[in-house]
This record gives sequence, C-alpha cells and structure tokens, in this order.
Amino acid sequence: MKKRYILKLAAIAAVITLSTASLSGCGKYNSSNVPGSNAGDAGSNFEGNTDITAGIENSDTSYSCEAELGEDKVTATVDALASSIKTKDFSNVAALKDKSDKALNEARIPYLMDSYSEDEAAAEQDIADLYSDPAPTDSQFAEIKKYYDDLAKVFTQFGITYYDFTNPYINNTENPDNAFLEFDVYTEDHRLFSIDFNFNGDKISTIDIYEDYDLPNSNATAAATAAEIVTEVVTEAATEAASEAN
Repeated sequence: MKKRYILKLAAIAAVITLSTASLSGCGKYNSSNVPGSNAGDAGSNFEGNTDITAGIENSDTSYSCEAELGEDKVTATVDALASSIKTKDFSNVAALKDKSDKALNEARIPYLMDSYSEDEAAAEQDIADLYSDPAPTDSQFAEIKKYYDDLAKVFTQFGITYYDFTNPYINNTENPDNAFLEFDVYTEDHRLFSIDFNFNGDKISTIDIYEDYDLPNSNATAAATAAEIVTEVVTEAATEAASEAN
C-alpha cells in the first residue's frame, strides 16, 4: 500500500473521529453514510434490470437501484436519498464529457468548508493533500467511458454538475486484492456523491454510486468505523515499515 494512501486513510479517520457531530465524510471510508447500509433497503429485487435509473424509493425515504450494464453485464448500484432525485424524465440527457465545464474544486472547497467547519485556506490544503492521486491509465479510462451513457442518466437524475473522470479522489488500482478508482462528484448545491469503479484486472467488475449523508443515530457507527480505520492504518503502516526495513 502506498504511503500516501495510508496518510489519506489516517487523515479521513481523524476527521471522522473529530467530527461525529457533523458527519458528511469522504466516500468509501464513511460507510455509515451510505444509504444501502439501511436495513430498510433489504429485499429489493432488481433481477434482470438494465436501467440504472429504475430504482425503488423505500419507506425510510432512501432510494436504491441495481442494474446490469453493457455487454459485460457489470453490476451497478445506486444508493441515495429519495429527496435528492431531481427528475425522472430522461428524454433529453446530455452526452457526458470527460470532465464537467465547471472546475471540480469549485465544489470540493465549499463541501469541505460546510462539512468540517473549515475555512477556505484549510479546505484548499486538504484538497492539495488528499485529492492528488494519479489519473487512470488509458485502459482504465477506456473502461470507464463505456458507461458514460448510463452515468449521464444518473447525473441528470440527481442534478450532478461537478465531476472529473481524469482526477480520481482515490486510485487504489495498484492493489490487486482491492483495485478500485473512486471519484467524488457534486450537485449544484455541493452535495457529495461517490462513484467506485471496482476492477478485476483491466476490466471493471462492479460500479457503486452513493450519496454521502448522515443517517439517524450514525454518530456511534461513525466512531466505530473510525476506530476500525485507525487500526487498519496502524497495521498497514507497521507492515510496510517492516517490509522496507528488510
């Protein structure tokens, strides 16, 4: 595991630990904020579904969808607040570009300022420290582009206007046991959605799209999650240090 990745995990864990009163954490490592973790989402049957926007609004106001996409029949999931849906009309979806016309940092900065009570200088420093992983390889990027049509529909559905598929939040594709690219994307009012492209070799195996938001009684869950992350970070760091010493 890269040292930079270990530092990123540690930084996110620290933020979650210190900010349990205001939990809108960063992507994969704040799993308490992922709507699909709700017990109320269980039991949805999406067998045979190929429409990434044909989801179900659950009684607890969450929204979930699962679909098989493309010739490779890649499983894709969407989890969000039902109230975050902006439209159900997909008759005029614009083609997706590699990046939005708006600069991604224009959404990242206010998101960090709002979520962690940071000032603009601290938010800019966080972006410099935590949002600088390598771009996808040409083959990885080609894989992502296969799903632009489906992603364009999801972006329209939730009003996502800030994104950049050349600039991942996390690039963990050097780890064959857990290879993924994670992208942070934002709505016009700077709400965060994360997109995980999980890889098996050079091919995308699954896609997970999820909104970041606070679930009821999530403070205890977040604290436990943070403790697990800290343990993982310390273990990984110790393992790497021992490896380098040898």
